[in-house]
Amino acid sequence: MHAIQANPHAPIRLAEQPDRPVQNLRDQVISDIARKTLNEFLVSITLSGVTCLFIATPAGMVAMIAGTVSMVAINLLIRCAAGYATLCEHDLESVHTREAEQERSNYRTFINFAKYLCPLNFSQVETSTSNTIIHEGGHALAVLALYKDNFPEITISPFEGGVTEFTGGDLSAFGKWLGEERSSLFIAAAGSSLAVLFATAELVAGHTLSETHPELSRYLEVTGLVGILEHIFYAARGLLSNCGEGHDFRFLWNACEVHPAVCIALMVLLPLIAKIILYAIDCFRSSNSQLLSNELNPL
Repeated sequence: MHAIQANPHAPIRLAEQPDRPVQNLRDQVISDIARKTLNEFLVSITLSGVTCLFIATPAGMVAMIAGTVSMVAINLLIRCAAGYATLCEHDLESVHTREAEQERSNYRTFINFAKYLCPLNFSQVETSTSNTIIHEGGHALAVLALYKDNFPEITISPFEGGVTEFTGGDLSAFGKWLGEERSSLFIAAAGSSLAVLFATAELVAGHTLSETHPELSRYLEVTGLVGILEHIFYAARGLLSNCGEGHDFRFLWNACEVHPAVCIALMVLLPLIAKIILYAIDCFRSSNSQLLSNELNPL
């Protein structure tokens, strides 16, 4: 028998070694999917849990939680598809053909699309939770400010909307200053006003965080935009004759002849003006940075 002696100078087969860049990328993709899904689940389930405090029936609470879990599951599938596209794009980096370049372009397009599809899907839950609470909270705060010893009650129907009920009574000092009729108008306008202001604040925050926290920025901007669009559509429904007298914008139209189109114009102008101001500030800062750079590095 002959002993077999290993040659310490023998080359290691590349096939036996894992492709570390690919493995690292795969691990990073899986980690990102898990982290983003967990964060989204925690935020969504918190919003849904708070919203359940205002839902009257157990069936409604179950529907709210089920809708939230479904949204998280759909976004998980979207992220997995985007992660797979990321790996496929990486595999094609070493292939320099026209077909490979077209495939890489298609993968990049889908990845960028998924970055906004997940926030758009999340906004459906945000609209039915925090957005609805803020809207009805605006009505409730107005009631508390205008009436004495009045405790408004908020009731939310999952994915449909909410209603704020109050008993009326004696006006507060602020309510007496406004008068009975103007107090009613103030209460009707307070819900949408507060919600649109909050949505505009989301747009401003998203713009501000676009460089430092791009993922959070996309969520804030998409949810803010969807919140404003929702109230624009809500105001447009006030033009229909069958919307009912309880419709905020219909009440404003009938009581003080404020046409829903005027309200829509104001809701469009507010975020538009905010965006214009933000872009103007960005341009001012950019020009100042360029001037400072020219002063420090003269030709």
